Amino acid sequence: MDLTLTHMQDDRGWILERFAADWTFRPDDPKNSHINVGHNAEVAWLLLRLHALTGKERYRRKGLALTDKLLRTAFRDETGAWRHELRRTDPARHPDTAVWWVQAHGNMLQLYAYCATGADRYLDAFRKGARFWMDAFVDADHGGTVLRTTLDGTVVDGEKAVRTKTSYHAVEHALLASLYLDLWARGAATTLHYRLDSVQDLSLSPPLVEDTPRIERVLVDGTPRPRTAFPDGTVRLPDTLTAPVRLQIDLSSPSFP
Repeated sequence: MDLTLTHMQDDRGWILERFAADWTFRPDDPKNSHINVGHNAEVAWLLLRLHALTGKERYRRKGLALTDKLLRTAFRDETGAWRHELRRTDPARHPDTAVWWVQAHGNMLQLYAYCATGADRYLDAFRKGARFWMDAFVDADHGGTVLRTTLDGTVVDGEKAVRTKTSYHAVEHALLASLYLDLWARGAATTLHYRLDSVQDLSLSPPLVEDTPRIERVLVDGTPRPRTAFPDGTVRLPDTLTAPVRLQIDLSSPSFP
């Protein structure tokens, strides 16, 4: 991330794409004709996560600055759509379309920014973005998400499984948005379910988020484990377990950050 901030961020604050081996920017590379909104959202999200892990204020400051820049420039407040790219030489110019993975990362970023600041404007932006995701991208009849829509939600490309598009981003969005909402926005316990086909390492660290939520309860094949067995966020599995193992883990979150 330090290399990203040092070499890939321009003087306007955008993260750019293609560079030579000595970090010289390559303006004529086709990948550099536009600012990739999804990659910028990922960088902002990762900076906020890095702040949670290290406590370094620089990462929080940089992450929020990029988040706010994206909200001003790439987020359509009226509908909740995320523009997927901006023209590098004139960011006010952009295609009037949104793509599924950028929308997913924009939504997750807004929940993380809300968690890092407690500012309702980020939660409001998430609500709009999540509504657009459900209304425009999710196929309610057959499942999955479409590839591209207009900024008003009309489907432009309804492909759901092509070489560059699988279910990864949609599943990531569903899992992390659910965890972020339960633990940080609703302040409620959440439950994770695991099915382990083989047990090689008898310890499991299940939280999946940076603030190390408390493990409130663990059920192994439906049987509760003693609460004292997981005080450090790690679940220790019995030596006598045979595969497959089904785990239900209930989490709650302390205050964050």
